[in-house]
Amino acid sequence: MLILKGGTIVTLGEDCRVIEDGAVVIDGDTIAAVGKSGDILAKYGNGEGVTVKDLGGRLVMPGLLNAHMHFYSTFARGMSIAGPSPKTFKEILERLWWSMDKDLATEEELYYSALIGAIESVKCGTTALLDHHASFGMIDGSLDVLEKALRDIGLKGSLCFEVSDRWGPKARDTSIAENVRFIKKNKNDPFVRAMFGLHASFTLEDETVRRCVREAEDLDVPFHFHLA
Repeated sequence: MLILKGGTIVTLGEDCRVIEDGAVVIDGDTIAAVGKSGDILAKYGNGEGVTVKDLGGRLVMPGLLNAHMHFYSTFARGMSIAGPSPKTFKEILERLWWSMDKDLATEEELYYSALIGAIESVKCGTTALLDHHASFGMIDGSLDVLEKALRDIGLKGSLCFEVSDRWGPKARDTSIAENVRFIKKNKNDPFVRAMFGLHASFTLEDETVRRCVREAEDLDVPFHFHLA
């Protein structure tokens, strides 16, 4: 059992409390109690196998959720676009993001982009995220690579692969298959789950969307897509 004492606890939720000089009791993977440090230590502090750590006044709160992440873009931060400045969002996609995600092709590239993104997430207080992945140079098995990075850092997540018609029928079919495979593999995983990924209406044919709906009918899984 671990007791973290001497922090400012913000519980959030409907009954949000701010507990000055507060403490949290962690028993295995469960938060067993939250309260004033003195009360917590009196009740739990003398038990066998108890470790007490002082937070030094640090803020303690539930982890944040990142509801839309692209791990594959981690190393694009600060990347410039050659030539004249793009004038539309579609030009940015064509000249930066789509040219990059088409060339992502190795497990090493995917793993370290996800690993760095996961480390930065934890440092910012994010403990769970939804990642919408695209690496059209490596589709099959790509979500397993991202899953490994999440587990190595200790983040919970929900992952999907971006289905799109922009790179042709073979990439589309493989992308659909990757979603279905990973959804089935992680269906009951308490740590990393799956969604069905779709890019956006302007890169998806109507029949592709219908097919994805048919594929997902018996999977009991949400879709994750770019609405606008």
